[in-house]
Amino acid sequence: MKPFSIPTLTPTLKGANFRCGFLQEYLQSDDEYARYFVAQLTSIHRLDFFVWIICTKGQMIQMLDCEQVMLKAGQAVLIRPNQVHRVLDFDNGDGFFVAWRDEFLLKTVALKTVPSVQIFNKQDAEILISFGKLLQSGDDIWDLTFKTLFLQNQLTAFLYYLTHKFYQNKGLASKTEKRYWAFIELLEKHFYTQKQVQFYAHRLHCSPKTLNIACQNETGECVKSLIEKRILLESKRLLVHSNLSINAIANELGFIDGTQFAKFFKKYEGQTANAFRMQFQIK
Repeated sequence: MKPFSIPTLTPTLKGANFRCGFLQEYLQSDDEYARYFVAQLTSIHRLDFFVWIICTKGQMIQMLDCEQVMLKAGQAVLIRPNQVHRVLDFDNGDGFFVAWRDEFLLKTVALKTVPSVQIFNKQDAEILISFGKLLQSGDDIWDLTFKTLFLQNQLTAFLYYLTHKFYQNKGLASKTEKRYWAFIELLEKHFYTQKQVQFYAHRLHCSPKTLNIACQNETGECVKSLIEKRILLESKRLLVHSNLSINAIANELGFIDGTQFAKFFKKYEGQTANAFRMQFQIK
């Protein structure tokens, strides 16, 4: 399937994209875009925007970064940009989704505290679905300027509410916490080419020991382990979502050759890269 992009809402905000609605309504819609959106979600995809889906009735089975996730009513999933995702089954259920790019927001909302899978009590689930329905009502606003402002403000409020549910007030972030998140940000940018602890410590103006302490305080794992886990995750994503050969993936991830990559993958996953890939082939 060709690369997918949610449409631009207004020409004056390039890339400022937003969409929301009930999946079953989209599935049954005569609108070509709506049907294509659902078709994309039910195929293995890797989007460049956020999607939040809450199960509103029945159950939904999804795959997120090669792990199966089963949602029941009142449970939600947050799909972040570049994660590999697929809705496997929602025939006996339904869900409300919100899809957006960061640039659509009036102010970026940090979602790092929001887990990928969320479980809400009945009251919180109803509030979040009400937020969604309010966002959906924005489609009835005919004036594009007012429509844009309405959706931007309501979406920002929705995300602040969602973030608040998982916010832990520990006061100001400590130096070690800030250093850990700075490392994670650097890792996302450089893990393809930089696998040495010293590189990240140097960029963060600290010693490898200090960086290790920061990571262990936040995750219980050392820097080397976090780097290797990120490379492993990316290798899984490429195996499942791309048609690249094993050698091409090895090259993409900075390994000397396919043999080195194969040893790395089997060491951590317990099976060959090809065997892992075959599990996700659509029959």
